[in-house]
Amino acid sequence: MYRLQNIFAILNFLIIFHTISGAEEHCDSMTEIYDPDQLKCVLKVGSSCLSQEEKCAPGSHCVVAIDGIKRCSCFGAKSKSENGTCLLSNNEFCGSSLLKQCDFEQGLVCKQGYCSCKYGQFQRFNITLEKCVSTVPGPCNNFTKCVENAHCSENLETFQQCVCSQGFIAVGGHCQLDYGEKCEYIHNYRGSHYNFNSFTCDTAAPLKCIDGICQCENLEEYDTNMKICRGLVGTVCSLKNEEYCTENGECGMRRDRHLFPRRGQLDGFCKCKTGSSANSKKRCVR
Repeated sequence: MYRLQNIFAILNFLIIFHTISGAEEHCDSMTEIYDPDQLKCVLKVGSSCLSQEEKCAPGSHCVVAIDGIKRCSCFGAKSKSENGTCLLSNNEFCGSSLLKQCDFEQGLVCKQGYCSCKYGQFQRFNITLEKCVSTVPGPCNNFTKCVENAHCSENLETFQQCVCSQGFIAVGGHCQLDYGEKCEYIHNYRGSHYNFNSFTCDTAAPLKCIDGICQCENLEEYDTNMKICRGLVGTVCSLKNEEYCTENGECGMRRDRHLFPRRGQLDGFCKCKTGSSANSKKRCVR
């Protein structure tokens, strides 16, 4: 019984293979390509078509071309491959078939059945540029570009990687304005907000755009070594953030925390550690 099942399985495979092979042989190699999903020949991109009903290759449709003749053309900004098919873009389903190839020019490869950037976690797909760009410190070369405000640089081991340009700092793989850099704030009828056509100040520090300069908020100072804003004496702080208060300082519990039982467990005020005292600039000195 087991042998009989195997024989039927082999015969079924041979029949399907013969059917597919026979269909492929009947495709006109100049104007058609075989679609294994539909089990039939479809028109290549650029081939003349008579109507919308006539089947063009997946990702394309029958439209009037520049020469006035109806031809199969890729949808939107899709690129045409050398095989006369439409290349797939980011997050589209892909496979081994010639009709399911990712657009290599966009930096895409087929991973787990979907088109995605070649270098995975070190890259993002830029919708505007319609290609993969490397984040900081991702790999780069003449063909692989870096995210905005970053450039391709060689380190001591001659390995090319993306680094932020001068005046910018890496935050989550992207480059934001560093401390002291000029920023832009605009005003409209809805109030003040960032001009998103310009660049954002370092959100990890976090810096704010105040008077056109990226800087820390009131009662904070910038620590150039730690690259963060730290609270001066008297600044509200979180008991969970031990690094926030100024050097030689710490976050002490609020005396009135019993009045705010939920908030008082987390919030306190920056104060000087034992052996230190606050100076006129609200810093702790020994």
